[in-house]
Amino acid sequence: MKLKKLNSDKIVNVNVNKYKIDWDGKSASSLQKQVKDFLRQFWQGQIVCEEMRIPGSLYRCDFVNFNKNIVIEFSPGFHRSYHKFFHKGSRLNYLKQLRKDSAKELWCESNGFKFVDIYEEDLPHLDRQWFREKYQIEL
Repeated sequence: MKLKKLNSDKIVNVNVNKYKIDWDGKSASSLQKQVKDFLRQFWQGQIVCEEMRIPGSLYRCDFVNFNKNIVIEFSPGFHRSYHKFFHKGSRLNYLKQLRKDSAKELWCESNGFKFVDIYEEDLPHLDRQWFREKYQIEL
């Protein structure tokens, strides 16, 4: 798959088979696994990657659907506010996290993906209608 590198117009080939989703496998967290289990009913049989590395960086995208050009990130609570434990007692680490999240979203846009951010409080509400209303997308 040809994709732009992070913060660059340079296009590189990415071996998506390396990141192909294992629908029955583990995820980075139990909450991310809940998102994966929900998506399975809609995306199984499509070209979907999990924890795919963004070219030109060490950043990863939680879920990438190449058929629908959608990237879904699951963001636990510490992505939206400072938490002493998760940010190792440093507000600078929190700002770095915000910059990283923003860079991921810009990379998605530059590669023609719709970026969807799912937060922990969204989990009980996940259904087709939620995606339609919040992001104007069809799963």
